[in-house]
Amino acid sequence: MLFLYLYLLIVLISIGLVTLGLVEFKNYFEEEKLRKHLASETAKKREHQAKEKLIKAKSILQSMAQELSVISSTIKQVDELSPVDFQKRYQDLWDKSNEAQMLIAFYVPTLKETAENLDNLLSDYWRKLYSVLVGEQAERTTPNYLEVVEYSQIISDDINALRQKVNQLVY
Repeated sequence: MLFLYLYLLIVLISIGLVTLGLVEFKNYFEEEKLRKHLASETAKKREHQAKEKLIKAKSILQSMAQELSVISSTIKQVDELSPVDFQKRYQDLWDKSNEAQMLIAFYVPTLKETAENLDNLLSDYWRKLYSVLVGEQAERTTPNYLEVVEYSQIISDDINALRQKVNQLVY
């Protein structure tokens, strides 16, 4: 009889341990499923945030492209633009360029070099444009004026190419 009680006790303990193990096993898989779901939701939020920031970068690049087209017409009306006006007008464009570069470098590291190259071109362009505005009064035949016009076209092309790359990532 004692053996029967011990046997029943062992069977009950075994059933309890097996049941406990199954419950633990089930809980583990439910927790794992929840972790994967949360990770998926977090990834979706990050992707959405990255897309929003890239849309902002694309908008900044669009604004820069429009401003550069205005610059081309401004070169033609150079007599009206003083060096102080030049600094004020293009500081905003410089800030936009830096913001676009930062967003692109952070969210699309593969385009970081392209954005930095654009920033360097803009720096050279503004330096040359300033020398034309101050020194030569935009004589349309001088090498510096022709170089400024060429830079303007190269930069516009680079901005458009970068916008298209960002656009492909966003949509």
